[in-house]
Amino acid sequence: MKTGNPLTVHFIHKDGHGGGERSAADWIEIALEFGGARVLHGSNGFLGEWCNRNGVPHRSIATDRKGRVPLGLCQLTAELARLRPALAVMHGQWAGPVGTIACGATGTPFIYIARWCAFHTDRGIVRTALNRWCERIPCSRARSVVCLSESTRKQFLDRGLCPADRAVVIPNMFRRADLTPPCSRADCRRQLGWTAAGMYVVSAGRLEEEKNYPALLRSWPVVLAAHPSAQLWILGSGSLDRELKALANKMEISGSVHFAGRVDDVMRWFTAADVAVFASRYESFGRAAVEAMACGTPVVATLVDGLKDTVIHGQTGLLVPEGDPAKIAAAVCSLLGDAATSSRLGEAGRLRALEFDFERISPLVRDLIAAALRTASPDETGN
Repeated sequence: MKTGNPLTVHFIHKDGHGGGERSAADWIEIALEFGGARVLHGSNGFLGEWCNRNGVPHRSIATDRKGRVPLGLCQLTAELARLRPALAVMHGQWAGPVGTIACGATGTPFIYIARWCAFHTDRGIVRTALNRWCERIPCSRARSVVCLSESTRKQFLDRGLCPADRAVVIPNMFRRADLTPPCSRADCRRQLGWTAAGMYVVSAGRLEEEKNYPALLRSWPVVLAAHPSAQLWILGSGSLDRELKALANKMEISGSVHFAGRVDDVMRWFTAADVAVFASRYESFGRAAVEAMACGTPVVATLVDGLKDTVIHGQTGLLVPEGDPAKIAAAVCSLLGDAATSSRLGEAGRLRALEFDFERISPLVRDLIAAALRTASPDETGN
């Protein structure tokens, strides 16, 4: 292996504007400490924009849609053969199985980061078997399998997908500036045009199936019955935009439910809110929940992998069963009606969020990359 300036290649199958792309950028920034980096991604989103701002070479390849994956696999394999990197980092599905094939063909050692785990979408025999293959393949060949939470690591071990000595937990990390509210709650409300005395609930995330916004919308009439002036703001964009707006209209709650679209200043919204809610069916980590806690805003979240690791029930927020609108509503109402509890949870959440500070988590990433580079052999890397 060439030790003077080792090159790492980072691959994510689809570049959007979610938390996964932001976390991948943190990994790339740390990898640059060891030498050069190249980024390969399907479509163009946050990561491509980040690479342009930071002068990191990148290329879009055809892995953003299932029908294009065979072409994307050929492109990825060709890039690895051309670049001959010391190490590749595969960021989540479908980067795992596609990257494993490409790395196997080119003799490239790699780390697999288990984002958007396939087993969360198990439905039926065929889909479950395919999902198992998608995770088992990269886990069997990766130098390390990085899980973003302890509960996700347990899933990999319990399902027999990964040896225990290869699975490590490294949560997402946040710059201290990204964990700092932009201004006071009063100022944030004024900037958003909200009233000082109003009740505001905020949820943020892509408008996709896994976020389970229908459960949140179905909980809202119960919240309104207890707090008629409450307003729900949903931040994000996605394929379910029209469907969710239609559901709000059908339920006759559109007067108090607002879809803001994708916003760049989510911390302003969380700071202004009385409660932040995350009704997800599954998460690998729960990045938005940490951002809300950093703003001192109490969180209601579902008891699923990732969220149950970041949010501590009764201490930094309230956890409720997944897919239970009545329980979501009860938790939201309890916080809207109890300022003392909300304040206590919010302050504890703010301190909890600091546990994911970049300076605390980045050494784990740095050590893992260094160890992988040390153990890569000349035959594997071609350098």
